[in-house]
Amino acid sequence: MSGSDAKRLVHAPPPGPGSARLPPDADLAMARYPALIDGEKGAYGVTLPDLPGIVAMGASVDEVLVNAEEALRDYVIEAGEAGDAITPPTPMERVTTPTGCTLVSVPFIRVSSRRVLASEG
Repeated sequence: MSGSDAKRLVHAPPPGPGSARLPPDADLAMARYPALIDGEKGAYGVTLPDLPGIVAMGASVDEVLVNAEEALRDYVIEAGEAGDAITPPTPMERVTTPTGCTLVSVPFIRVSSRRVLASEG
């Protein structure tokens, strides 16, 4: 099963009153969203507490993390295209980890078609 086949993206519901939101063009270059992994060997799922409804699945922990990064990127792209504000990540130390889950962080990685040479960095 490929990463895109194992991933499921569901639009996040609008935030409740008083929820923090970032503008669609916010700089998320260094953003890392807390995520909760649950499951067992061969069937893992991940949720992003800041983005209810955004989930990813995979057969391994590595696969579920790749799929979570893709789901996060899809959310940010779609929110930007729709002009919707983006929920900022909660600091990791403020996230409650339910029993049986593992807390990890998922980076927001913007895909660019621009080539960068090693000598440019």
